[in-house]
Amino acid sequence: MKIQIVRPDESELDELRTHLDYTISETFKIEGVYESHYDEYIEEVEYQLKQIKKDLASNGSDEYFLIAKSDGKIVGTIGYGAPNSVIKKYHTDELGEIKAVYVNPLYQGKRIGSTLFESMILYLKSRHITHFVLDCGYSKSQSFWIKILGEPYLFMKDFYAEDSHHMIWESSVDNLL
Repeated sequence: MKIQIVRPDESELDELRTHLDYTISETFKIEGVYESHYDEYIEEVEYQLKQIKKDLASNGSDEYFLIAKSDGKIVGTIGYGAPNSVIKKYHTDELGEIKAVYVNPLYQGKRIGSTLFESMILYLKSRHITHFVLDCGYSKSQSFWIKILGEPYLFMKDFYAEDSHHMIWESSVDNLL
């Protein structure tokens, strides 16, 4: 399978909505919170689309996104930009956030997330950005990030509910790739 990493285009907004809707809904189902947190799922899809639109409107200067395609189909996203409200509340440094790492569940385990992340690190290095933060509340994704970034800077036990934790990492781009 050949994966292509490209910048999003305005003509792809409908496909990006479909990708985010499917990927986030499936993630919420896997986490067992789809029904109990349905409103948050909808908010997350809309928030990510808003961030992508901000990227497109600013040509990448406010937010910066990359998408992964397989046979012309969007199968993954990753972004970089201003940190979200959870990070702002618990992390005092003014670092940008790597965000919106959403890989279609049917394509997970094929190095798409890793390829997106590596592409974003190369972008950050090209912009002389030395550090970033990343947060995650999805248990399956947390194990992925621990493998790549090590233990989180901040572990918030039972953040969402019992046994539903949230983690924040701070990392140097020099330690990666």
